[in-house]
Amino acid sequence: MSGHSKWSNIKHRKQAQDVKRSKIFQKLSKEILISIKNGGVNVDYNSGLRNILSKAKSLNMPKSRIDALIKTASSKKEQVHFEEILYEAYLPGGVAVIIESITDNKNRTTPVVKTAISKVNGNLSPSGSVVRLFHRKGLFNFENNLELDENAVFEKIIDLQIDELTVSEDSIQILTLPEHHNECSRSLENIEIGTLTDSEIIFVPNTFVSENTNSANKIERLRSLLDDNEDIEEIYTNYPSN
Repeated sequence: MSGHSKWSNIKHRKQAQDVKRSKIFQKLSKEILISIKNGGVNVDYNSGLRNILSKAKSLNMPKSRIDALIKTASSKKEQVHFEEILYEAYLPGGVAVIIESITDNKNRTTPVVKTAISKVNGNLSPSGSVVRLFHRKGLFNFENNLELDENAVFEKIIDLQIDELTVSEDSIQILTLPEHHNECSRSLENIEIGTLTDSEIIFVPNTFVSENTNSANKIERLRSLLDDNEDIEEIYTNYPSN
């Protein structure tokens, strides 16, 4: 009986992981399609696509799926109708929120975002009112499986246009200016510092609000409301731990 229970738990956990993996791949698929639509298939000239493909590779997205997406997006017979939308909002406590989405139906996505924000007592804000509180950064995350310390990593990347370096026992995080992200991406492919787990352009807050339990709960609730929505790519806030 205990064996059956153990197998049941493993099975359910695997099913949950498979669902999560599927959702990640669906989001990546949309990112690939819209990036090709905006900048073409040549990664030498489309840094956005290069970043997304690096991310897809690090997350073990099947090459056959990636190739099929590129073929679909490159075909003149196929039209990609996805659009990128930034939703900006304020939550109680002065928490600024940016919600990145890629959707093929704005009329479907917007009401869902509005409802989620309303449920945490927040308010949507005009375009530009929240984004101005953030700046863009190129991000690289590595698994520190070579067990390097900060000095060792710094020596390896000293010639790159790096804005910030953070090294821990488990991970390595590198931030660049957006315009240097593509160049750094190329260089980092030939530098052994660990296994790449993420590569993208992100929003980083200029300043942070004060920590408090109410704000933390509101942010967690907002994330839980939107986490399963395939149209939502990322949620950024100016709360310290988010």
